[in-house]
Amino acid sequence: MNTTIFNFLNGFAGNNSIFDNIAIFLSDNFGYLLILIMILVLVFVKDKKEYLRQIFLILVTGAVAWIIVSIIKILIPLPRPFEVMDTVKNLLPGTETGDAFPSGHATFYTAIATSLIFYRPRFGWYFFVGALIISIFRVVVGVHWPIDVVSGTCFGIIIAYICFFFVKKYKILGQ
Repeated sequence: MNTTIFNFLNGFAGNNSIFDNIAIFLSDNFGYLLILIMILVLVFVKDKKEYLRQIFLILVTGAVAWIIVSIIKILIPLPRPFEVMDTVKNLLPGTETGDAFPSGHATFYTAIATSLIFYRPRFGWYFFVGALIISIFRVVVGVHWPIDVVSGTCFGIIIAYICFFFVKKYKILGQ
């Protein structure tokens, strides 16, 4: 099933240069745009001090997620699709090998989105959709298996919940 879904999604790659460029952007750089928008929202928020505190906690959660997923990648070095299949249309040829599971992008952006839902629910759900788009397009461009992004999404949600629990329980930064 993992291979079937991968082949279906990766089948959209390599057929149209405009689509490929959009797919590359959505899989790699779209997340930076999401974070920039999250920070720019600060301009329109009345309680800037509280929002800055929330952004800090959200970004720390993202950093914790990235560190945890990096450790998992070392412990479970699984190949990327383009390493084991000749038919993969890899639109990100500079991608490192041997560290597919779980998707760092899916984990990081889902952790940020979930944390954002705790503090700014409406905006957080938009960010969550953005994280899902990034995750799906990591498969489309040929650098992740579906199981990598699904597990990354699950790890991101779990890590965000754990971080939020600790922030609340230990009143970190006055929470």
